[in-house]
Amino acid sequence: MPMTLQFPAPLKGTFKFSLRLGLVLMLALAVIPSGVWSFSGDPIHHHFLQIELEPSSRFARIEDTIQFKPPKENCESFTFYLHADLKLNRHQVPAGWQMHISNHKSAEPQLVKIEITKSRSATCPEIFSMVLDYSGILYDPEADDPAGSSGFFFSGASYFYPQSKGPSPLVTFEMQVSLPGPWQAVSQGKRSGDHFSGARRIVSWKSSRPSEEIYLIGNQFHIYEAKHNGLSLYAFLLEEEDELADRYLQTVKGYIDFYSRLLGPYPYEKFALVENSRQTGYGMPSFTLMGSRIIRFPFILHSSYPHEILHNWWGNGVFPDLGQGNWSEGLTAYLADHLLLELKGKGAQYRFQEMMKFSNYVNKENDFPLSAFGYRDSMASQAIGYAKL
Repeated sequence: MPMTLQFPAPLKGTFKFSLRLGLVLMLALAVIPSGVWSFSGDPIHHHFLQIELEPSSRFARIEDTIQFKPPKENCESFTFYLHADLKLNRHQVPAGWQMHISNHKSAEPQLVKIEITKSRSATCPEIFSMVLDYSGILYDPEADDPAGSSGFFFSGASYFYPQSKGPSPLVTFEMQVSLPGPWQAVSQGKRSGDHFSGARRIVSWKSSRPSEEIYLIGNQFHIYEAKHNGLSLYAFLLEEEDELADRYLQTVKGYIDFYSRLLGPYPYEKFALVENSRQTGYGMPSFTLMGSRIIRFPFILHSSYPHEILHNWWGNGVFPDLGQGNWSEGLTAYLADHLLLELKGKGAQYRFQEMMKFSNYVNKENDFPLSAFGYRDSMASQAIGYAKL
């Protein structure tokens, strides 16, 4: 008997699974290990970050307390990297451990290599804990405007917190950010605090669900908030626009309910639309960062927006191993872009358009298997990664 689901608004009615949709879902769920939601097999680093930030210059003073469980088979040394523009002011490591700092000039961006090594007499603690205090100009890899004029965007690529290179451990964190009063800071996870200390705003975020990297985004936002089945929903907008915020907050409720019935419970404690003066369309754990012009196109509410919501299950809930190919974009495109048009009776047209893109942009010279797809960087790679599944 076919499974029946209620459509998210405005797609009223019900939908019966097609054979292809059912097979794709069964195959996707079959290859996911049973412990994937608990991350039991992955190393996890916990960061407690205290950040004092001046948005106009991107200068920051940061104290980071890092805790993790050392591997039993190798507890002699650990290596971390920070951006080279950050100066280490103070550090604290367990007794019998030493810290060595050197430049990592071959890296892009340029990094500082921090090696922590154990002396012969030292023991390996069950939980390794260290404190780094550092300051400097934070690196925004996408800054194309004068500093501070369009907010700031820091991620793992900024190396504003210590991290490993290569297959980095997953991270959980608590982050407290001090900014000038009109500014707000946004990250993944739960917004656990927002208050003033004198003229400065103190914003706190907590992410107890492991992620691949830590994000820190800021601007002078107007904040809109709603609740839905225990979830916190936000719209962080650059202008005061009640109607626009309400459209996004009401729409996300239907899609979270729809995909929760289809795939399982929504993985995070909140979802936020974050407006960006740069014209982006990014899906991060528990929020999406979308450009100012993009979010004002009326069709985005039921095209790109549900695509980014769905990424909280595929890509930011279950992480692909990029060494074996990024399957999450193709699966997300199928269950968002394709499925939502199929609900309107336009699935065949959508698939025809995607195959036309593949035919126009992909040839023998630039074709590659899905196992080699990481991220789209051309029309050809998008046609392969999003439509070849």
